Amino acid sequence: MQGESWPYCSCSLLLSLLLIAPVFAQEPPIPPGEPPPSDEPAAPRDFFWVFDGIRGDLSQRVLDLSERVDNFFGDETLDDEPSGTRVRVRSTLRFDEGGEIEESFKVRARVSLPRTRERLGLFIESFREELDFNLDDLSPTSDGSSEDEDVAGLRAALLANERGSLSLDGSVKIDSGVQPRARLRWREDHSLDVWNLRLIQSLEWRNEEGWGETTFLRFQRVLEEDRLLRWGSRFHYSETSDGLEVFTEALFFHPIDEITGIFFSIDARGRSKPRRVVDEYGAQIRLRRLVRSDWLYLEVAPRVAFPEENDRAAEFIFFFTLESILGHTGDRRIGLSPVTFKK
Repeated sequence: MQGESWPYCSCSLLLSLLLIAPVFAQEPPIPPGEPPPSDEPAAPRDFFWVFDGIRGDLSQRVLDLSERVDNFFGDETLDDEPSGTRVRVRSTLRFDEGGEIEESFKVRARVSLPRTRERLGLFIESFREELDFNLDDLSPTSDGSSEDEDVAGLRAALLANERGSLSLDGSVKIDSGVQPRARLRWREDHSLDVWNLRLIQSLEWRNEEGWGETTFLRFQRVLEEDRLLRWGSRFHYSETSDGLEVFTEALFFHPIDEITGIFFSIDARGRSKPRRVVDEYGAQIRLRRLVRSDWLYLEVAPRVAFPEENDRAAEFIFFFTLESILGHTGDRRIGLSPVTFKK
């Protein structure tokens, strides 16, 4: 009897599964407020999506290497970023061909305030420059300090998205009376195939100088083995400037080893008033090495200049710099982990 009931039970179980399968196969109910799914097939990917991905990877590689190089060489544009904490102390000796030695000392620091999501911070800038002595007579110079500046203020990040960032500075110059200042700064990056374009636009007001505007353009691309090629120009105009002041340079970066890098550059500086003239041509080599832990750098930089006021006769200058950089820029920390370059 049991043998006869087994086929019957099997058939009953199979029939039950066939009856209830459509119930489980039904799609779950659509939540209220959501549109019903479309029966149209998904649009096929465009043929050029592969090239878009490759271009995005190349652009990111340019930005990554550029940030590493800027961090390593202490690029001044990083000091103007609105977010993060960064302290840079730089001491430079300048040896002129005539035997004079000029010393400069610069401190630039910014600190994000707590509970502001790094959107508001304090910044200070201090600059000292003086002539120490003349190698011909080894006597102190009588010029004294040629330029001193102390500035402190607040910096707010007004906008930050994939396209760029907008920040506002409010500060005072305090070394010679209280001189208020304000600056609105916009930065953006654009990918141009293997090239990257960075644009920085600044509108500034200074009590002692009036209104001014600065435009900074920089094209850069990565070559083989983490070599970087750059061309940049800075245009400045203010109520007290000699018309439009222009500085342009071309640079080539080459990594020597994990803690040493070198920059080769040629540059030109000019103005439009009282007449259009190129004040100086120049060429420079900057050899920089990480000498202590991950925060102290040593740099030597010979330079040859051809100033217009000296009838383009060559002038040789030598810079010796000791610099410490602490803190971080954006999401990358420097001073906490070594900055390395591929061999």
